[in-house]
Amino acid sequence: MARYKLKYLLKSALPTWAMPYARAVRSIAAAWSYWSAYVFMDGRARPPAALTMELTYRCNLRCNMCPQAIDLGNPESVLKAQMKENRELRTEEIIDVIEQAARLGVKRVTVTGGEPFLRKDIMDILYAVKRNRMTCNIISNGGLFKEGYAEKVVAMGVDKIIFSLDGPEEVHNNIRNSKNLFNTLLDTVRNIQAEKVRQKCNVPDITFNTTISALNAGRLSELVPIAAREGVNLNYGFLFYATREMEEQSRSTVPATGGKVEDQDIPMSIRGVDVDLLAEDITQTEDAASRLGIKINIQPYIKTREELRDRFYNDAAAYVHHCFYPWYAMRVNPYGDVYPCQMNVLIGNVRNCKLGALWNNDIYVRFRKELRRVGIWPKCTKCCVLINKLHDRLPQMRWYWNGGTD
Repeated sequence: MARYKLKYLLKSALPTWAMPYARAVRSIAAAWSYWSAYVFMDGRARPPAALTMELTYRCNLRCNMCPQAIDLGNPESVLKAQMKENRELRTEEIIDVIEQAARLGVKRVTVTGGEPFLRKDIMDILYAVKRNRMTCNIISNGGLFKEGYAEKVVAMGVDKIIFSLDGPEEVHNNIRNSKNLFNTLLDTVRNIQAEKVRQKCNVPDITFNTTISALNAGRLSELVPIAAREGVNLNYGFLFYATREMEEQSRSTVPATGGKVEDQDIPMSIRGVDVDLLAEDITQTEDAASRLGIKINIQPYIKTREELRDRFYNDAAAYVHHCFYPWYAMRVNPYGDVYPCQMNVLIGNVRNCKLGALWNNDIYVRFRKELRRVGIWPKCTKCCVLINKLHDRLPQMRWYWNGGTD
């Protein structure tokens, strides 16, 4: 029996130029509840829409631009100590959190890591999300997709899988420090696509996500024909980093108390992009996508050399000055700690408190109130969640996206 999800049918039918407008309309429809809470509810929030489950910090790779991999290479890594000292949530604990999320009103669960497919119980976890009628998104490097997994993720109706792809074969393998990961990833994608055809289903929707850095600038357009051949979408995201100065300035008012505490000071050799080369590469990428009919998304949408230079060389440059994320989402790390975002403020732990009680507890409310007061902290300026620049594509929305203060 054919199973086609309307959302992805519409997405496939929309022309590339219409995608930013469609995302904007969808965002407006979804955003009123948290935007009004941001303005009127004094730090409290309505039920969350999204939950990110970090199932493990273990990973099969040591990628050159990954803050976690860089941090774990440091003998004094706090994250390494955290991984040694703590016990990951058991299967039944994770499923209980998922069921709590469903009762709380969560609509979307994102499963990530580390590498989530290192968990032997990954299929049980994904099935729990779908059994509870929530959208299920997965973020993975695609290197550990076992035989039979493709059939299962299609059959259970996983909604979206985001696979990391940093460039053509030699670029991707070099960045990921793996000799054959590129081919392994493409085999994984092809197996899933074949299962979708066999089971007459249009999900999981598959996207290649590319992190832009000095390691692949100038090679981005080469991904477009690969995506076209494999029948997937492309997302380009700018490298997240936080210098020691950005970290210290942020921690002077908001100390880190839990979450994922890692050194995010990416070396300039990785983030110091040739902006002239990158600007030309972005133009070539857009031209190739238009020619081949591939939907791409660049977050934030930066094209001028001046803005690109700010992105990689001006630590204080920010694209929006207000953040709504803690009003609609929360994260759970592998050890049950609940925290809002990269600011790493511990809200509580699911092993001794329910999600519903944590969502509007005193710590979360104080954090939201302080965030609304300051707008964003220095560490937030390069945040990968904060930088979707829809308000620049649709100028009439600038007031809305900036919290009604612009």
